[in-house]
Amino acid sequence: MDGQNTRRSLVEESEEINGMALDWIDKNVYWCQGTQNGKISFVSQSTLSRYTVITGLVHPRLLTLLMSRSSMVWIEGEHDDFTIKEARITGSNVRLLKRVRSEIYALSVDELTNSFLEKYGSETNIRCVST
Repeated sequence: MDGQNTRRSLVEESEEINGMALDWIDKNVYWCQGTQNGKISFVSQSTLSRYTVITGLVHPRLLTLLMSRSSMVWIEGEHDDFTIKEARITGSNVRLLKRVRSEIYALSVDELTNSFLEKYGSETNIRCVST
């Protein structure tokens, strides 16, 4: 972000990347990808070293980092079986936060109130749901 409009490729993957988030503290870029054997990985912007922190996910997407809790939240699942899960940014302590029957198209987390902001399918409103 030096105003020079410099481009460099941090990640080149064979599967579609379904979510991406920036760890602004350690300057790591996290992403989720895959379908039946999905994963969450990150790359260090300073060393370009890559790490996979979670594997075996079913179509992970909409990754959000919660840096005040050193954790990440994402959507997983397909058809009419979707879950919102959370884990430490290291990939440990994966836990189910919520199960939903409709696909969520947008997700954010309000860290102050511990609420989800969700948008489903063709709905025109955003829901705020306490966890």
